[in-house]
Amino acid sequence: MRNILTEYGATKVTVDANNPKGTFKNRTNDVLKDGTPNDEKWSQDMWGFFMHLLNKAGIVPDGSQENEVVSQVFEALQTLFSRPLWTSPQLLGSGLNIVGAANPALAALNGTYVAFIDSTIEELRTYRFNGVTWSLVGSGLSIPGIGSPALAALNGTDVAFIDTTLQELRTYRFNFTTETWSLIGSGLSIPSAAAPALATLNGTDVAFIDSTIEELRTYRFNFTTETWSLVGSGLSIPGIAGSALAALNGTDVAFIDDLLEELRTYRFNGATWGLVGSGLSIPGTAGRALATLNGTDVSHIDSALEELRTYRFNFTTETWSLIGSGLSIAGIGTPALAALNGTDVAFIDSTIEELRTYRHGFSMRNI
Repeated sequence: MRNILTEYGATKVTVDANNPKGTFKNRTNDVLKDGTPNDEKWSQDMWGFFMHLLNKAGIVPDGSQENEVVSQVFEALQTLFSRPLWTSPQLLGSGLNIVGAANPALAALNGTYVAFIDSTIEELRTYRFNGVTWSLVGSGLSIPGIGSPALAALNGTDVAFIDTTLQELRTYRFNFTTETWSLIGSGLSIPSAAAPALATLNGTDVAFIDSTIEELRTYRFNFTTETWSLVGSGLSIPGIAGSALAALNGTDVAFIDDLLEELRTYRFNGATWGLVGSGLSIPGTAGRALATLNGTDVSHIDSALEELRTYRFNFTTETWSLIGSGLSIAGIGTPALAALNGTDVAFIDSTIEELRTYRHGFSMRNI
């Protein structure tokens, strides 16, 4: 922003107690010409300010004239000041000990229920959070012989499942009346899948990646035939290990792994995957987990940094950034996350072995 006092001096600027940096002044007369020049530079300052507001809000100028009824500048201010301001997450209520949980996976069925499975207990279960405590709901379904698993909720009752030993993409359904789980249809063999990750794109499609095949793919579940199939072609991401995925919307997913250590966005166009923008380096990540809070923000934690954080993707600049400060959760092992809503995440890991809820704190300002 230009400074009229330093640029033109006190003779062409009015300075008083209320305006110590000066104000514009009119000419005394046409001979003295002692007024403040009002040239194209000042118009550009105002234009630049308005365009910066619109860019930050992700709004593109539509060519319309600003008036008392419609104003894109005001819409930009509304967007920016109504956006949550994230602060350090906090533990909500108390946790539930799940002894022996190793390589856990979580998927939220709704705002209070999560599906849970791990590679030691080997039982697909449902847990409920009542706002203060967690409790087991009904009975679990034994899935013996599984390795490191992954879950993704297709809807309020059905989850996609895969693991490193059975290596079969399956669908399981939770019956809220009988409070039991059951296998739906048949699974799809994905040989060599190791340390897999899943993310729900919509009610039928999931994004998939693992550390052996090293290919980001889309799989679709047909509820009529109750079968899975590959959709389009995959995208090779070589040199990865221990990946995590979280869907931002029906086409875009957040991705991070233990070796590349870069938070990225990938987009599926219905046939192929492509990288969107640039990634954000997060050195030292290991044993990672992601969960989607909303269309731009993800919750992130790993067993090396041991800090629950929020990261935001800017769709205008196509870049990631850290939002607010993280919360240290010391001594964790391999973690799992599932978003219950736009602020709360379910969390468990293989060392503390306690199912907890953390809230990403925020303040909301509206104009």
